[in-house]
Amino acid sequence: MRNHSITLAALFFLLLSAPIGVHGDVPPEPASKEMRSVMRAQLDLGVKLVHAYNNDANVCVSPYSIHAALTQVRLGAKGATAQELDSVLFPDGYSFGVLQGYAMLNRTLVQQHEGLKVGLANSVWVEKRTQLLASFMKSTKSFFDSEPGTFDGSKPEESAERINRWVASNTADRIQNLLSSDAIGPDLVAVLVNALYFKGSWVKPFKQDATIQAPFWLSASKSIDVPMMRDTQTLAYFEDEQWKAVAMPFTGGLFEYLVMVPKRKLTAEEVARQLESKAIVRCIEGLSSQRVEFSMPRHELRYKRNLVDELSRLGLSRALSGEADYSGMATERVSVGRVLHESFIKVDEYGAEGAAATAALMERMAAFTATPKVLAADRPFVFAIIHRESSAPLFLGVLGEPKV
Repeated sequence: MRNHSITLAALFFLLLSAPIGVHGDVPPEPASKEMRSVMRAQLDLGVKLVHAYNNDANVCVSPYSIHAALTQVRLGAKGATAQELDSVLFPDGYSFGVLQGYAMLNRTLVQQHEGLKVGLANSVWVEKRTQLLASFMKSTKSFFDSEPGTFDGSKPEESAERINRWVASNTADRIQNLLSSDAIGPDLVAVLVNALYFKGSWVKPFKQDATIQAPFWLSASKSIDVPMMRDTQTLAYFEDEQWKAVAMPFTGGLFEYLVMVPKRKLTAEEVARQLESKAIVRCIEGLSSQRVEFSMPRHELRYKRNLVDELSRLGLSRALSGEADYSGMATERVSVGRVLHESFIKVDEYGAEGAAATAALMERMAAFTATPKVLAADRPFVFAIIHRESSAPLFLGVLGEPKV
């Protein structure tokens, strides 16, 4: 089933709507300002990634998970690489106070009681023949409570399975195969992982017998019939010239599911393209209690990506290249080879469930980093099989029309 990509905003709000100051251990201002700065930065990054994938019918990313994994990478960055990461991840500025705010935010979000479970976990997996700097490992532990782990780069299947088991155990088995065995190679030095899980029950569930087949408009002129949940209840509601929005509360009152519906019938691509962080913030800040006749489709989707290309286009070209400086992480030269992300979300009459994981794969770089030569065998060429010691040509030919 194709679902309108606007449901992305709901996932953002799961993480943005944790009230500051609910728990006694949450510090007063200005620490909460740092926490809010982190949340806004996560939202901005998430919206930019939605724009990057606006050709997809359904998009689902976890801004929190992606941002947290990249912030752990930032802990090991130096010089121009650090500055580039800061400009994308922390537009309001990166500081020790921001990292303290991140740590407090992580602890604030973790919840477990009847009708609500929110889990966050981080880990740093180091190849057994490699050693990362003690200062870096200490920082990941201090600010992200990261668990240390090891893997054997010479055993790719076993290593991938070991890391995937950790991810699965921290996402209620919703994310089971984040890493494939081909992600584990001889140059892989470390894998920095964030895992996130959410499950919440509605304060007032939808009645299952009220769900009916109803049209869902893929565009102004095309619709499909989907199971549409319906209810009339008092909800937090917002409306402006572009959007109508509601926030469905979960048990415990700490989280809500924000649904933003454009007033015009647009395609998913058009909705993703016009989505802006300030529109989401405006909805959140403008919500007020109203009686609402609300309907939305049951939906479930899974999304998996290597984010490197998109993140590079968003401004991390140096940080995700061979020019990067991660000398605060390791004594040998390393770079980010992949940023793997997978997310899952399910919404039905009883509540919502979401899981996400992000892995930044740190790879060993060759000492020689000059701009490589380029040779593309994309035209007729000569080939030969040569005995190296004697130069005897075992085979020699010209390939003018490849056939396989």
